Amino acid sequence: MEWEKILYLINRKILYVVLGIFLTFLGLFYYSKYSSVREDINNYHNEFKRFLYLLENAEAPQYKVGKETLLQISSHLKLEKINKVGNTYELVFSSVPANRLVFLIYRLEKYGEIEEISAVDNSGKGFFHLRIVLKLYS
Repeated sequence: MEWEKILYLINRKILYVVLGIFLTFLGLFYYSKYSSVREDINNYHNEFKRFLYLLENAEAPQYKVGKETLLQISSHLKLEKINKVGNTYELVFSSVPANRLVFLIYRLEKYGEIEEISAVDNSGKGFFHLRIVLKLYS
């Protein structure tokens, strides 16, 4: 009877030691995985911060823009009116197809910032009456 208690206590102590060693190895294994994941996250974060820094400090492209350039951009469209006030141009087009509208905006954004845009399609056929106020980069 007494031997059974001693064996039970020894087995219990051995079980605790084995469990402690197992948990130690498991902790070391997961700590190395945690360290590599943490390092990857920090690298991605640093790349993103560098991208934001470069984006904030990027200079806008400088293009010489005049009435001739704007007329050339809108050569295939019906330009009704073009007004220059200071550093802004007001462009008014009639019946601009929807597929050309996107490309027109894309091309105008190379030369300046679009401050105001109004596109109205009264026909329902995808031809817009368009008014754009473009502030030039300079």
